[in-house]
Amino acid sequence: MSAKIYINASSAISALGNDLDSIVNNINQNNTTLSSIDKHPVYNLNKDAESALNVFLNKHTKYKKLDKTVQLSMLTAHQVFIEAGIISDHVGINIGSSRGATEKWEDDYQYFENKGKTRLLTSPLTTLGNISSNVAKHLEVQGPCISHSITCSTSLQAFANAYAWIKADLLDTLIVGGTEAANSLFTIKQMEALKIYSKSNHPKYASTPFIANNKLNTMTLGEGAASFVVSNKKKNAIAEIAGIGYQVDTASSLTGIPDDGENLYKSMQMAVKEQEKVDLIICHAPGTVKGDAAELNAIDRLFKQIPALYSTKHITGHTLGASGALSAYFATLILNNKVNVSFPYETRLPKLPSNIKSVLINAVGFGGNASSILLKSI
Repeated sequence: MSAKIYINASSAISALGNDLDSIVNNINQNNTTLSSIDKHPVYNLNKDAESALNVFLNKHTKYKKLDKTVQLSMLTAHQVFIEAGIISDHVGINIGSSRGATEKWEDDYQYFENKGKTRLLTSPLTTLGNISSNVAKHLEVQGPCISHSITCSTSLQAFANAYAWIKADLLDTLIVGGTEAANSLFTIKQMEALKIYSKSNHPKYASTPFIANNKLNTMTLGEGAASFVVSNKKKNAIAEIAGIGYQVDTASSLTGIPDDGENLYKSMQMAVKEQEKVDLIICHAPGTVKGDAAELNAIDRLFKQIPALYSTKHITGHTLGASGALSAYFATLILNNKVNVSFPYETRLPKLPSNIKSVLINAVGFGGNASSILLKSI
């Protein structure tokens, strides 16, 4: 029960790319890839990332029938499996998504509307379970295989599950993460109905979390995935998972976060426990006026001295179920001194310290599910 839990490998794909060097450069330069759907901004995979995905699919042509959400997860899981040098087949898989097979589901429903019947494999290929199961088949591993959806908390809950499995001595290694490819007009219209989709007037970024004097909602969809090898082995580890936290706020609205951020306050409190200092918080910060403010309220309540704060969403967009995984990926880069993160606009937030040893990551999703994980440098 006392064994420490580590991240031994990580991989990501997003609007910043898939290759580590390119991702690092784009983070440092605050570069991103913006596109649009019916004049609505979205963060799509950049050209290099799309190329990497196509190379993978051309090598494994049978995967082309799968939804992009599944494909992104398979690519990043494949990369961490190789990077970590895993030789055992007793490896758990826990990878989730908020929306699941969005493109495939919408295409198959349109086919049904037009033809009055469904394609043969509609059900298996649009179910959430085919994410982790396809990863397991590709990697030829025999451990527990879990796909789940906890809206935007999905990825961090995968870390929490891995933490519990390893602490319980049921497994020593899991591949965890989150994936999302829900950049569709229907998804955008759902967010517009909630009046949270981007109204940003910034010339470069459609999503501007924590921008100074903000009075506009700037939540903007993004696509991407990140996968990690989590184990009890310190060798070649890139970060330690020092704490996990979670809280369901039954009193909050359907969109998930009360004004005082009570659910995030409790999940952060659980994750931090007796940690004396947190150097940086990578916030959920969806770029909405109320969401960003509620998270700041929770942080202000919990910490006597406010840590440095950051969000990825101005360069990745809001990748929903993958957002916590991408934040965790950023955290591993920061803890290993590979990137110098910053906002390209005024925020009035505390400055980032030069030497970051601990990073707290937050996520909160519709339904009131808040999650936090604390990562520390090795």
